[in-house]
Amino acid sequence: MSRILFFLAPITVPRAMISPENQTKNDSDQVLFHCAASAHPLPIIHWRFRNKTVVSGGKYVIDKDHGTLLIKNLDHRETFGDVTCIASNAAGSSVAHGHLSVLRKYLIFLGNCCHYKSCISCFRLKLDWFKVAVSRH
Repeated sequence: MSRILFFLAPITVPRAMISPENQTKNDSDQVLFHCAASAHPLPIIHWRFRNKTVVSGGKYVIDKDHGTLLIKNLDHRETFGDVTCIASNAAGSSVAHGHLSVLRKYLIFLGNCCHYKSCISCFRLKLDWFKVAVSRH
């Protein structure tokens, strides 16, 4: 007589294993956030950025297989703020947070031309200066 044994795994609420990290980037860079959770059944990862649900497309790329959110072409005026990862399944959900700061790029050109005797020389100095964008709630 043969027996068939069944083992039922309990349904568990997702528990965050990898949370999005706080990151600081420069204007026009891109940033990649990671999120992972364990549970049974496997949780689905959703993303929120600045309190809005993120949908893959345009400057946002969501890789559901790897639990990542890529934000391209950062802009200090609009792409900074809180990032939220939500892992959910039939048993419930778990939330993890991170923050994105984007440094504003200022270009400052200083130049001078020197006309001395028969020598004419010019120099030009370029400075890249970044300033942190601060969210205003």
